[in-house]
Amino acid sequence: THLELDGFNLYTASLGEFNIYRRTKNDGIKSEPIFKTGNKSDSKITSLKRKGELVVGSRAMGTIFTYDDENEYNEEFVRDSCDPILDVDFMDENFVTVSRSETNFHRLSSELGMQTFDFVSSMNFGFSCINFNPTGEKLLGVKSESLHILDPTRVLITKSYLNRSQVFTTKWLSNSSFVFTSYSNPLTLIDLRTDFKRQEFSCGNFTATSVDYDGCYGLIYGTLLGMMVLCDLRNLRTFERVFHLDTTTVCRHLISDESHLFVSTDNAIHLLNFNW
Repeated sequence: THLELDGFNLYTASLGEFNIYRRTKNDGIKSEPIFKTGNKSDSKITSLKRKGELVVGSRAMGTIFTYDDENEYNEEFVRDSCDPILDVDFMDENFVTVSRSETNFHRLSSELGMQTFDFVSSMNFGFSCINFNPTGEKLLGVKSESLHILDPTRVLITKSYLNRSQVFTTKWLSNSSFVFTSYSNPLTLIDLRTDFKRQEFSCGNFTATSVDYDGCYGLIYGTLLGMMVLCDLRNLRTFERVFHLDTTTVCRHLISDESHLFVSTDNAIHLLNFNW
């Protein structure tokens, strides 16, 4: 399950289904979606990203879909589904998709009023997930227990880092630093300016599965036990348990803003209202 958020809507992807829910000022979200496409049995949605007005997702069968208020929903095949797409990310009109064996670069263009993805280049090295840094100058790719920094203009790997265990998820904090979660430690910060110097957060003996950043000094992550943990980047030795679900379940994804925290699990979306 994947979540994205803006000031008006909550975007959700679960198995093969993509929904948009209207946010309300007091209650969080309306119960019925304002837009829905796909079914649970359709090809699995493997990624969902939002930047500006555009929401982008990928399906395992080899398609990318886009949604915005002007063009609404559009979907296009970009690769052979024999090697499923695992993740997608974009910066402006530049898009990148990854599979187990390949990384492909595309450019979004418009023909006769329809959006289309033009193939640009490819590299014979795959990842499980991929993320542009905030300015689009670097790409962070994850492959099992390793992290790689790519130069998207030259399509090559410029730095690599081997972790001690499988990496779950990543989050850029700035153009030169990011955090990642893994089995061995809930949260680790990497600074590229110091040649991959790492800082490990002592935030309890939890396995983190998802992470969000407030853009200043706060990190919140979800765990395998259904717990939300708030970390302060200014103090690597403290943590605060902020929310625990009623039942033991995995926090698949979480996303927050100044008023709400949305958390997806295997069978529900939970809401924490920071204004209560």
